[in-house]
Amino acid sequence: TLLEEYCLPAPVLLAGRMRAVPARSEPEELQFKAPIGRCRAATVIHSETATLPDYLKASGVKNLFFKIAYPETVRRQLAFLVSMGLSKDKPIRVGGALLSPREFVTRLAQQTPPPAGPPEDFEIMRVRISGQRHGRPLVKTWDCEMAAGRSLSAGAMGVGFSAAIAADLLARGLACGPCGAAAPESMLDSDLFFKELKRRGVFRFEETIAHPLPI
Repeated sequence: TLLEEYCLPAPVLLAGRMRAVPARSEPEELQFKAPIGRCRAATVIHSETATLPDYLKASGVKNLFFKIAYPETVRRQLAFLVSMGLSKDKPIRVGGALLSPREFVTRLAQQTPPPAGPPEDFEIMRVRISGQRHGRPLVKTWDCEMAAGRSLSAGAMGVGFSAAIAADLLARGLACGPCGAAAPESMLDSDLFFKELKRRGVFRFEETIAHPLPI
């Protein structure tokens, strides 16, 4: 997944139309709280841009991107793997066998034992909306902060808890639509979802509202 994010073209909504832009394009400098600090985020392929543009069409959203900021160590590792050709999926002959470089490196990574000691990662998922309200520029930013626990990493909680909450709401018949495959924003009650998320006690939400001065 990381290799595909690093290499594949990224779908984005631009001026009301879906387009494909190069991976890691449209970079911008962002400031986060410690321990992340200042970093550079760039556009990558991600599932949000497959469903949110259509869901938000009636709201008048014209531009939508998903961007990620890789830790420098991760960026260097991905760049090295790609430069060696290990992101390619087409099989190559090694001895008497045909191997996919990407599948080979993925299997190796899956066999790598987890780091010793408790997890120490820290993640922030940021949603930033810019537009106008009553003729004035408006920017709203929401940060969801996730700190590692005693036995679970921030990354594991961000993905695992969200999936568990969705499964629980579906099992209790609290979904907003019929059975079948659907995007979370169209299937789940957002108030219930965030109530359950806050109840876990491992996420912190921070909202910032700004009215930039016209220049």
